[in-house]
Amino acid sequence: MERSGTSGDPGVRVLVAFESRKGSTREIVETIAAEINTAGWDVDVIEIKDSPRPDEYGYVIIGGPLHMGKIKGVRNFVDMRNLKGVRPTQLTLAGFSVQNGGK
Repeated sequence: MERSGTSGDPGVRVLVAFESRKGSTREIVETIAAEINTAGWDVDVIEIKDSPRPDEYGYVIIGGPLHMGKIKGVRNFVDMRNLKGVRPTQLTLAGFSVQNGGK
């Protein structure tokens, strides 16, 4: 899925890459992308499994589930794409706990 709008900063695009197991993270990053788009920036929302190319973007936002204290898919994506300190990057995690015995 991709979203695109008029650019608030000509030539600069924003990548929102994400991993979502049950859909919650997808909803969160789509909301973030909609706000960025409303502000006039070009934004693409792409699942990590579809191998987005962060080097084609000026800014990167990465969303993923926090599952049992781990962010394996997101960590692998950051490491494989060498994103540490290369460009402005934000990490967004979604973690939920089950209360009351799963009810």
